Amino acid sequence: MNRWIARHSTRPEPDIESARIPGVPDPVALVLARRGFAPASAARFLEPSPSDLSHWSDIPGMEDAARLIAEAAAAGARILVWGDFDADGLTASAILHGAVERAGGACSVHIPDRMGDGYGLGVSAVEVAKVARADLLVTVDCGISACDGIAALEAAGIRTVVTDHHEPGGELPAASAVVDPCMHGRDAPWSFLSGSGTALMLGRALDAISGSPPECDSALALACVGTICDVVPLSGDNRTIARLGLEALRRGSVPGLSALASRAGFDIEEASGTDVSFRIGPRLNSCGRIATASPALDLLLSGTFEEAVGPASELEAHNDARRLLDRKVFDEASRMAASCADDPAVVLASPSWHKGVIGIAASRLASELDKPVILCAVDPDGGARGSARGVPGLNLFEILSSMSDMLGNFGGHAGAAGLEFRFDSFGSLKDRFCGEVAARSGDREQAGAILLDGRLRRSDLTQDLVEAISRMEPFGEGNEEPVWITGNSHLLDWSRVGGGEHLSCRFSIDGGRFQAIGFGMGRMERPAHGPLDLAYCLRLDTFRGRRELRLHLRDIRPARSTDGRA
Repeated sequence: MNRWIARHSTRPEPDIESARIPGVPDPVALVLARRGFAPASAARFLEPSPSDLSHWSDIPGMEDAARLIAEAAAAGARILVWGDFDADGLTASAILHGAVERAGGACSVHIPDRMGDGYGLGVSAVEVAKVARADLLVTVDCGISACDGIAALEAAGIRTVVTDHHEPGGELPAASAVVDPCMHGRDAPWSFLSGSGTALMLGRALDAISGSPPECDSALALACVGTICDVVPLSGDNRTIARLGLEALRRGSVPGLSALASRAGFDIEEASGTDVSFRIGPRLNSCGRIATASPALDLLLSGTFEEAVGPASELEAHNDARRLLDRKVFDEASRMAASCADDPAVVLASPSWHKGVIGIAASRLASELDKPVILCAVDPDGGARGSARGVPGLNLFEILSSMSDMLGNFGGHAGAAGLEFRFDSFGSLKDRFCGEVAARSGDREQAGAILLDGRLRRSDLTQDLVEAISRMEPFGEGNEEPVWITGNSHLLDWSRVGGGEHLSCRFSIDGGRFQAIGFGMGRMERPAHGPLDLAYCLRLDTFRGRRELRLHLRDIRPARSTDGRA
C-alpha cells in the first residue's frame, strides 16, 4: 500500500486566518499558503498579468542576440532558424520565425530529422545552411553543446546565435551571441525558461529593437504549449507564460492548434493544461518521432484554420501510428523490467525498439515504477541511443555528466535526457548508472508516496471549489494539481473499464453520492466494506454534454483518523 504524506511545505503550517484571500475558498487559500504564497503574492499567482513577465533585457546575452538578428533583417540577410523536433523546439521555431518576419527579415526554418540527424546541430549544419543561402543561423531549443558545429559554421562565414535552455557542458560554443537562461543561476524568474519561453523573450527583444509591432497572443500561446510539454517548473516567468498563454490558446490565437484540437475531438475554447500535455503535445511530437516534423511545423505556421486542416489530419495519422509503436516498446520494457525489481534504476535495451518512441515509454515506466529509467534502441552497427526519464529529487543531467567518459554524446536537464554510446559498453553503463542513482537516493523521502495537499469535507465538494482550483492552472512541474483526502466514504459501485485498465466507481460521502474515475488503477482489488479514505483530484468533466463533478482517484485505503499531515 502507498504511503500517504503531506506534500512538502515551504513554510510552517499556516492558520486559515493568515492564509485567507478575498474571493478564494479556504481550502485553495491553504494550499497556496503551504506552497509559500502570502495572500498578496497568491492573488498575483492566480491572476498573473503581462507586466509580471520579466523584461527581456534582464537575461544575459539577449540584447546582443536580438541586435544581431535585427541588423541582419535590416540588411536583407537570409536568416535560418534551426529548431528541434519536439513540441518545445517546434513552438520555439514558430515563435522566432514570426518575430523575424515582423522585423522584415527573410526567414526559413530547419528541423533536423530524428532518425538521420539526431538532436541539435550535426555535421550537416554547414551544408544545410549553404543550401538555404543563410547568412545567419539562429538555434532554438538546442545548440549549447554544439561547439564543433558552431565553429564550423562560423569558419564558413555563417554567423551564429545560440538560444537554448539545456544545461551547458564544460565548454560554450563560440557563437556570435549565446543565450541560455539556466547558465546564470537558479534564482531569477527566467532561470528555468523552456526553449519556447526563451524564443518568446528573444522575439520581444527583436520587436523592441527593430520597432516592429509585437504579436503577443500567438507567441504566448505557442510558448505555453512548449513550456507545459517540456515539463519545466511552472513558477516565475514560466507560470506567467503558461497561464496567459493558455488563455490566448483558448481564444484561437494559433489557427493550427485550433485545427489540431478539432481533429483530436476537443474544444480549444475549453482547453486545459492537461489537454496541452496529453492531447496537443503528443500530436505535435508524433511526426518527428516516426517520420519528419515538417507537417507539425506547417501546422504551427498556418495562417488560417482552413490551411491547417491538412497538416492536422497528417498529425492525427502519425499519432495513431506512434501509439502502436509506443505500446509495443512499453509492453516489452515492462516485462523486461521485472528482472530489475531490486535495482535502484531500470536500464534496458533492444534492437527492435523504435528510437522515436523510447522516450514516451521511458516516461510512463518511470512514473509507474517510481525510479529512473533509460530505454535504449540499438542500431545494427552497434551504436545505441537512449532516452532517460527521471523522478523528483534526482538530477539526470548531473548523473550523466558524471558518466561522460562512457558516453559519445548526451544532453538534457534534470528530469529528461538523451544519450548515445556504443552498445558493447551497455553492461558497465547500466552498473554505473544504477550506482550513481543509489548514491543520490538518500534524500527521496517522498518516493512512492501519495502527496496530499489538504482535507475536504462533503460540504466542500462543489463546482465553485473546482472553479477556484482551476485558477491555479495550468498544472505541471513545480505547480502540481492539488491532491485531496476525504474520509467517511463508502463504496457504492465498483467496475473496471477501458479493457480493465481503469476503475469507475461511485461513493457515498456523508449522504452525498459522487462519481469517481481511477485511471491506471484497474489492477486494484475492491476494498473491504467499511469507511474509506479517498485520495483524489477534484475536476469537472464533460460527460454526454453535461459538466459533472468527478473525483479523479489517486489511491484508496481503509479510513484512518489522520489527514496525512504531520
